[in-house]
Amino acid sequence: MQPEVELLWTVIETSPTGDTVVGVYTTLGRAREIVSSLADGRFEDYRIEGHVPDETRHDDQAWQVHLKRDGGHLETVQFAGCSCADDVAEFLRRSFVARDAESMSVIVFAPTPGRAIAAADRYRDWLLDQGLWASALQLEPIQARPAEVGISA
Repeated sequence: MQPEVELLWTVIETSPTGDTVVGVYTTLGRAREIVSSLADGRFEDYRIEGHVPDETRHDDQAWQVHLKRDGGHLETVQFAGCSCADDVAEFLRRSFVARDAESMSVIVFAPTPGRAIAAADRYRDWLLDQGLWASALQLEPIQARPAEVGISA
């Protein structure tokens, strides 16, 4: 019988094209060996993350989602607050319909960027359906709905 793995170690390379998972390892030592063999002196471009297996992320993060009026996705980034400012005021400042009324930006609280984008798209649809979409409209940050659990008959 094998002992339970407490953590899995993920090696990630950062490059101009984004982050790439190099591999997942059962020991930190093995992950470090891989980084040493690949880094070519670019150690700052690699990171090792520890993850608990079989654990689903449930905590919400603040995501800034930018969508076109027609629903096209422009960008989604995780909101990075500052200890020198009030996050709530910043959430409000970053949630709006653009002056040209061709796009929107909204802070969405969700566990993943995909759920944040889906919630922002529902919000966009609702604004348009209700006739509320307007140039330079101030929006409220939103919360993504919880995921459905179980199977319905």
